Amino acid sequence: MHDLTTQTPAEIDTALAAIQARYYAKMREVFQARRYIASAEANLITSTARGQTALMTVDRDTIARYTAKAESLLKEAQAITKEGTPHHTEFQRRGGWFRAWLVDNTSGHVHSSTECSTCYPTTEFIWLPEYSGLTEGELIADARSMACTICFPNAPVDTRPGIIEAPARKAARLKREAEAAVRDAAKKAKGITNPDGSELLIPSDMGILRGDLDGFPVQAERTAEIMAVDALVTEKILQDGYITAERGWRDGREADFRTISNEKLRRLLPALAHKRGITEETLRENLAPKVLAKFKKDYRVKSYGH
Repeated sequence: MHDLTTQTPAEIDTALAAIQARYYAKMREVFQARRYIASAEANLITSTARGQTALMTVDRDTIARYTAKAESLLKEAQAITKEGTPHHTEFQRRGGWFRAWLVDNTSGHVHSSTECSTCYPTTEFIWLPEYSGLTEGELIADARSMACTICFPNAPVDTRPGIIEAPARKAARLKREAEAAVRDAAKKAKGITNPDGSELLIPSDMGILRGDLDGFPVQAERTAEIMAVDALVTEKILQDGYITAERGWRDGREADFRTISNEKLRRLLPALAHKRGITEETLRENLAPKVLAKFKKDYRVKSYGH
């Protein structure tokens, strides 16, 4: 064992808290064994009343087995408590030091003892050994609104939430935050924005023709690519004159479709090129096979030609 006389109060209490945690864990096993015993004894009484000899034998065996187990566990628990004796002795030798406990619930207050009049016999506490040996002021600075006004009557009124957190709740929160960060990273990897980081907005066809260019947000890179390919197909048939009035394109509509495709490409191509770290020219080259494939599919041609 380390020389306790050279350790800080926080170090001593941290070790003592770990000993107590082991003790309570062992005692929970004791209580569980005793519950089995109580259940077996109840079955034994029922079996005796019914004359069920086989069940009586099983219940007696169960009681004997769990009684021995409970006694063994209790001895282990008692041995664990003795490990903390030197720590308690050092606490007394130094005349004690400041300690703090947190009530184990979502709105629990921080107390200077487990005997606060605002608490109940059933109140569950979490020891905060990291604050052992500090001053009330240092604890209050972190507890803020969590500081019990009975235990700390001199604490100033502070409506800010405290930064003290139960270890289990902190671990759960950190896990949630880590999982959220992974989801956000995955979303960002699949997402897209304008080159300056602002939201990518794409107007509707009618919005473009009306001059209403605010548009709706496009957040996924895949969606932006699909829209860009559609616009490039329109650009191709316009440039190559594939669809003429004779082939079903109404007179006067070419200009509208050119305006629509130009505006969409003006927004989509820079965003996609920036996302992929390439030039717009390279992007067009990369998308060309998809544009041609969509053109052939939509217009039911096996090879491109007029």
